[in-house]
Amino acid sequence: LDVWRLPEDRFARNWEEPAYLGPLVLIRVFCGYYFLAASITKLAMGMVKLPTYTGFFQKAIATHTSPWYKSFLEGVVIPNIGFFAFLNWFGEILLGVALILGLLTRPAALVGVFALLNYWYAVGGAFPMVPQVNKLMGFALVVVFLTAAGRSFGVDRWLHQKFPRNPLF
Repeated sequence: LDVWRLPEDRFARNWEEPAYLGPLVLIRVFCGYYFLAASITKLAMGMVKLPTYTGFFQKAIATHTSPWYKSFLEGVVIPNIGFFAFLNWFGEILLGVALILGLLTRPAALVGVFALLNYWYAVGGAFPMVPQVNKLMGFALVVVFLTAAGRSFGVDRWLHQKFPRNPLF
């Protein structure tokens, strides 16, 4: 008896099994709320102004331990601070709306992970809890990406029905 042996195609078929994604809606919407609330807070507190961003990144340059990220901040971000300030603020709004609506959830989750990695590198340990929150949110966004959580109570469900072979939905 070979009880423990599984058919070879069992693992491959596992990715094709239907799964109920309902509980993942909570994770997806919370991640969207996190980004949307962060952008609204930045706007309300006047943090979208260039001196605030410049000061934040200059502090990150002074305290950061990673030489490659320090050179990226000095050579790319600081000279183009207006573009990066707008990109950060507006990108958080787009991420929040996309995740809450379940619209292009997979690309939004990847962009969110990229943004969180940049936040984590930029903070560099200046605020002890921020890197932990970013790690948790990054993990949640990876789960959202891998499970296509936008197909449950989201616009991606309708888009996936309309375009079933498109991997974005």
